[in-house]
Amino acid sequence: MGVVSCRHLWGLWQLKEQLSANLDQLAVVHLATKEAKKAWEEEQSYVAEQERRVMASYKEFDGFHCSLKHASQVAYKFGYQIALKRFKARYLELEVNGPIHGTPFSR
Repeated sequence: MGVVSCRHLWGLWQLKEQLSANLDQLAVVHLATKEAKKAWEEEQSYVAEQERRVMASYKEFDGFHCSLKHASQVAYKFGYQIALKRFKARYLELEVNGPIHGTPFSR
């Protein structure tokens, strides 16, 4: 085995110092990453809570219920018209008469 030279020992010492510095930097970056992740999760939680609050306050607004009612009436009206037209197209030989002729919304 021979004698270890000073140059070799000096090189090993420098590598050890570099490794130690790199590990310190890694620890700092790891801590910063954890803090950033925690801040992001808190922000996401805050945004979700704000969205829930806004939606709850909007649902308490009377206009919301009127809008829902109107939307369901519109959907029913056009759904009825589509069903009637499909029925007529499929059963050409049949006639539609009586109270369902036209739409219940024709005023």
